[in-house]
Amino acid sequence: MADEVRTLASLQQRALEISGVAEDQSGHASEVSVSVREIADSSRETVDSITHSDEASGEIASTLSALQTKASQFRV
Repeated sequence: MADEVRTLASLQQRALEISGVAEDQSGHASEVSVSVREIADSSRETVDSITHSDEASGEIASTLSALQTKASQFRV
């Protein structure tokens, strides 16, 4: 009977240790999830900025072309 009590106590201790490790892992998983979300948000913002920059570059190229056309009319 004493062996059974010791075995039960040992199993209970292991269960508590496993529970503690699982809790730690859960905390780390939450941190990773937040980091991944932040990376995704940052990537989305970067894509939006690149798209805006590309559109602005197109407008600048169009304006430059129009100015070159008008400037050529004044050449002698």
